[in-house]
This record gives sequence, structure tokens and C-alpha cells, in this order.
Amino acid sequence: MRACATCGAEVMRRDCHHNRYDEYICRACLGKGLKFTAMGRTVSRAGRWARLASHGATKVALALIGFYVLYTLVGFFSTD
Repeated sequence: MRACATCGAEVMRRDCHHNRYDEYICRACLGKGLKFTAMGRTVSRAGRWARLASHGATKVALALIGFYVLYTLVGFFSTD
């Protein structure tokens, strides 16, 4: 038994749809045109932004490490 994310009705798994926002929507709500809830989209977008931010932070950290290594190598081979 699953709870419909839009109306809250308890339905069997075979009588509901699992959408990309990890929600279960009953066939009656699907028939009315309801495919997702606003909360499901909000949570999904927040998770996407968190993943993008962590990827961006990783890229910045790798770039800084690369510049540091390059700076160290240039300093090592310079003839002063």
C-alpha cells in the first residue's frame, strides 16, 4: 500500500504511478491531470542545486591546487 502524494489515499502499488520526484500518484489523480506536487518539485530542485554547488566547489578546489602546483614548479625552476 502506498499513499498518494496529492490526495493522501492509500492505494495498492499497481494502482499508482511513481514519478521522477519520487512521489506516488494514484490513477484517479492522474486522470484529473495531476502528475506531481509542488513540494516534490521543490525538494528535487533543492537537491539538484546542492549537487551542482558541490561539483562547482570541487572544480574550484582542483583549479586552486593546479595553480599552486604550477606556481611551485615555476619557482623551483627559476634561476635567481
